[in-house]
Amino acid sequence: MTTWPFTPAVSRDAALVAPYLAGFQGGEQAIAKAWLASAADPYTVYGFNVRIGEGVDVPEDVPDFSKRFVKMTTQKRIDLVGAREGGVGLYEVKIQANLGALGQLLGYRHLWQLGYPDWPVDEIAVLCKYISPDTMSVFQQHGLAFHLFPDVDLPSLTRIQA
Repeated sequence: MTTWPFTPAVSRDAALVAPYLAGFQGGEQAIAKAWLASAADPYTVYGFNVRIGEGVDVPEDVPDFSKRFVKMTTQKRIDLVGAREGGVGLYEVKIQANLGALGQLLGYRHLWQLGYPDWPVDEIAVLCKYISPDTMSVFQQHGLAFHLFPDVDLPSLTRIQA
């Protein structure tokens, strides 16, 4: 039995029927589920809101519960990780892809390789509903993938009454 590099590790089917994917807002979750539903499913399991890296150093005299809190809140967070024997895919989910996602993905790949050298990265990509021609050009220049889901219905916004 494989020990996956993140927990919980869920199947594609379980992720598709889950009412909520950890770390996602409604629109991002709709995009992630559209990708899961359309993918050829190269992965065995998926992780959501996967933390990576060390976070900040905390002084030794800080209580243990505070150390855990500070570490978790300062680590980087990968929206979606797909894993199979021999490799992973790291994915950032955005309603509209932006250049910040490029930096996030490059950082995630580097930190993943440091933390999990036995789990090579097959792909890093942004999953999105929209991408501007400029952003698309930059992603292509750097050899980074983007997966578009223009037909995803985004949840409507709820007006807050004052």
